[in-house]
Amino acid sequence: MAIDFASQADLVRQLSSIIPEFASEWAEWRDGESPLSSNPHVVYMALMPLLGRVELSDKQCKALAELINGAVAAGGMAENAVFTCFLEHFRNVPVHKRVKPYLRNDAKLRLSANFTP
Repeated sequence: MAIDFASQADLVRQLSSIIPEFASEWAEWRDGESPLSSNPHVVYMALMPLLGRVELSDKQCKALAELINGAVAAGGMAENAVFTCFLEHFRNVPVHKRVKPYLRNDAKLRLSANFTP
């Protein structure tokens, strides 16, 4: 099934299938924020705190990397959302080290674009 990365609902469904805890995280995020825009940026903003609290399996790490790779490859709003609201902050969560090996080079470049060791 192809993902419409610009569709907030599709992105939420896909992330919830990868990380089941995200469904309740999203529901809480939606309850606390009103009104929310319907773009994918806010989905990634809701995901970041959860990634700091959950342990992901290797299968989940691979699936998350594929979702990120797909968003970067899609370009446009999808790429902008995953870059500005996810990859720019992803280094702040420990799981990034487990996901990074599965990222394609273009996503890895985005991950390190604003990082200075």
